[in-house]
Parts: sequence; structure tokens; C-alpha cells
Amino acid sequence: MSQFGLTVMATLLRALVMTQFFKTLEAAVPALLIVAAASMMSQAVAADSMTIAESREGAALIGDRPVSVTLAPTSPVSPGGLLRALPPDERLYLTIEKLHAEGPVEATYEVYLDLPAGAAPNRSSPNYVGDFNFFDAESGRRNVSFNITKLMMTLRSTAALSDSPKVTIVPNGQAAPDAQPNIGRVAIVAASR
Repeated sequence: MSQFGLTVMATLLRALVMTQFFKTLEAAVPALLIVAAASMMSQAVAADSMTIAESREGAALIGDRPVSVTLAPTSPVSPGGLLRALPPDERLYLTIEKLHAEGPVEATYEVYLDLPAGAAPNRSSPNYVGDFNFFDAESGRRNVSFNITKLMMTLRSTAALSDSPKVTIVPNGQAAPDAQPNIGRVAIVAASR
């Protein structure tokens, strides 16, 4: 066979190999796209969160008396029903958002979830969530969150979780008169690990 014939055969063979490669690649692309899309969706879902219940308005924390904020469900299903339906890898958080003060507050605040009527606030209570303060809250952009997964499981197991959970905020001390501390929103949020 002549040099020209060998060159033509080599070119045809390369074209055949490349054609076969592209056909294989073309068949694999939809599967690769599906895998990539599924991976991106699972990452998006993992990073996503869902609000289970939230306050309809904020609250002023003036004086030395406790303030209660009732959380309304964000869906037709009660927070207890949503809690039962959550996957085991979900974490639940109580968020207190948009803390704002006109000046230094000089007090801290205890947080309780569904504190029974007439019960005295006590840090050893099963309803105790945690404490927060208004440090650096003059900007109105400060948020705090508490992991309440175990607390919610405990309240659910003892049937002490209400359909419209109530968050009670108890001052430790009294805010400076001109501080005017307030919060913009309280919510219970579910988020994947």
C-alpha cells in the first residue's frame, strides 16, 4: 500500500475512533448531567432551611418584666406535625432576629420555649433555651440563634409542645432607660446538617 493509502486509512481510522468516542460521550452526557443536577440539588437542599413558625411582629423589651411572643405556624401543619415529619438529620433552631437598641442595654435575657402558664422562669427548666444580650445591637442587624433540636424532641415526647409555640424572654437586670431594646422577629427554623 502506498504512503498516500496509509495516510488515508489512518485518517479514516482516527475519524472512526473519534466518531465512536463522540457517540459514547453523547450517550453519557445526559447521565452525567443528571448526576451533576442531582448533586447540585442535594447541596442546595442541604443548605436550605425551612421556617416552621414565626412571630407576626417584633417586641419591645422595656422594663424588668418578661415578654412573651407567640409563634404562628407558617403552614397549615402545626409545628408538632412538622417536627414529626422532619428527617432525622434536620436540626431545629430558635432565631431571634434584628436585635436593635438605641444605646448600651446593660442587661441580658433568658429565653424559654412554651414555658407553662404560671411557671417561674428557671434555667433548670426543660423549657430553658439559653441567654442573649444586645452587645453591638445598635445597627439593628444582629441575630442570635439557639439549637433547640433536643428541647423540641423533649417537648414533643412529653406532649408539651403547643401548636403555636410561645417564646418567653426574661430580663436579667433592667435595660438602661434610653436603650429601648427590641427584636424584629422570632422564628423556629429547620435546617439540614
